[in-house]
Amino acid sequence: MHSENNAAIPNFLFLPSLIAPTESLIYQKFVLPFLNASLDYYIFSSSQEWQEEILSEIQRLIQLSRCEINELQISVQIQKIWELITSNVVCCLKIQSMNSSSLARLQMMMQFIHLNYTERISLSDIAKAGNVSTSTALNLFRNVLNTSPVNYLICYRLKEAALLLSNTEKKVSAISIDTGFSNKDYFCRSFKQVYSLTPSEYRRAKKWEGGHDTSTSFISISEK
Repeated sequence: MHSENNAAIPNFLFLPSLIAPTESLIYQKFVLPFLNASLDYYIFSSSQEWQEEILSEIQRLIQLSRCEINELQISVQIQKIWELITSNVVCCLKIQSMNSSSLARLQMMMQFIHLNYTERISLSDIAKAGNVSTSTALNLFRNVLNTSPVNYLICYRLKEAALLLSNTEKKVSAISIDTGFSNKDYFCRSFKQVYSLTPSEYRRAKKWEGGHDTSTSFISISEK
């Protein structure tokens, strides 16, 4: 790495076993896929909300490292950052068997969804973004993410809606529209299916906790 101007470039190097013991289910599910993937690095940008949150948590880690070392706090912070990464970055054991072209097309389609989720998007639109057929798009999403492109879109919208419910006072109907749902009732049903709470219940729960949601869940949702 280099910088044209003066810059501090902190590095955090740690054994994967710091996240979880190598024989544990957590390690197999959330650490090993990254070690086996062809992803050499990932660049985070503050232009996307979930990436900005990761950058904020990294900044918090930097602050902790400058104080009197508290190993437990640092461990917890690394776990938090890792959870955010694994919740948002494409990575699974099947990626290593994919050629770079297929992986690039999948990432193009995901990026298209991330940038255009507020608009009306069809399966053909998603496939076109990756320059593939609709059947190829379906296969790529199912083989890597165990979901369909449209279901991924719906879950991404719901995740963004959860953030708005946590961080703003917007009405549920407005959030429904802002995250690409044309029907408020369908939005509320889908939200409860994923989060087990209605949007209003979720907002009250988050206010009570005083926290912000960073989780995502890709489960089967009706795409009609």
